[in-house]
Amino acid sequence: MKKINYYNYNEDGFCLTEKLPDEFIENLKKILSFSKFENFKLGNTELKIFSFDLKNNLVDECLKKVIQTIQENTNIDKSFLEKNFTNRVYLTEDDINSEHRNQKFHFDSYPSIKMMIYLSDNSEDSSGSTVLLKGSAKSSLMKKINFLRYFYVPGKNGMNNNKEIDKLKKSCEKISASNCKYSALIFNTDTLHCAGKIKKENFKRLNVRFDFNLNRKSGVYLDNIYTRVSNIYSRVFN
Repeated sequence: MKKINYYNYNEDGFCLTEKLPDEFIENLKKILSFSKFENFKLGNTELKIFSFDLKNNLVDECLKKVIQTIQENTNIDKSFLEKNFTNRVYLTEDDINSEHRNQKFHFDSYPSIKMMIYLSDNSEDSSGSTVLLKGSAKSSLMKKINFLRYFYVPGKNGMNNNKEIDKLKKSCEKISASNCKYSALIFNTDTLHCAGKIKKENFKRLNVRFDFNLNRKSGVYLDNIYTRVSNIYSRVFN
């Protein structure tokens, strides 16, 4: 197995972890076995989503371990992570035939910290691990995007054919976040990223993702107001 470079979250916008404890992984699998999923179509694949029942001791302990792991790798305060957990957990399964919009480089409309746990062995680049543009969270494009977030939600309707993203794809180092089974990727979603294309036959990439909101600017609330007014207008005048 190739040597893993774990990177620096604060400098690079992401980092990789060591293999997570066996007890934590077993507990996570138990939670997946009894959770009720909502299915969401993503291209020709399916995304499974479920909510965390924090009244369940096993679930609560699992989240504490996730938060501890993020804190140890990023130095983000535990209290901030506890407060900003979205309570939505995502289970994705992709193979060589998967085609969806997340395979294009993008930033998330609503910035967050994500921890993605590999339940498959992603130590080979051909296994389709997330690809990130190293340091792109500090680029002039993202500085502009963060300013625009005071007024609206940039990227909400897609960023296809964006010339600045194309420039960053050429100037930033592309990192395939390949790592061993039961390890994790932690990243800031302002780091441009995409789902890697799987090139291995008879292989399924399986991962579980936990999301934590970052501070949102006023554009989110202005966007919500606009959406409500638009909905009222459409009901009244149509």
